Amino acid sequence: AGRVDLPTYAFQRERFWPEVSQVSGAGSDPVDAALWGLVESGDADVLAGVLGVDASTARVVASGLSEWRGREQVRSRA
Repeated sequence: AGRVDLPTYAFQRERFWPEVSQVSGAGSDPVDAALWGLVESGDADVLAGVLGVDASTARVVASGLSEWRGREQVRSRA
């Protein structure tokens, strides 16, 4: 941390707080976006190959993840 000169005039409009960068959820990382794209596509065979599990397991996992993500998206908008 370093010293910062503060304004001497009360209404001098100068921000001293750091700016927060806005990061969008799934679209910010290409790996995450690809995984969520596979989950939402419903293609259990491709998802099974990526995850290294059988297609029936991938189908159950994709269904559960898709439902969870839908609920979280609705909740985050609220």
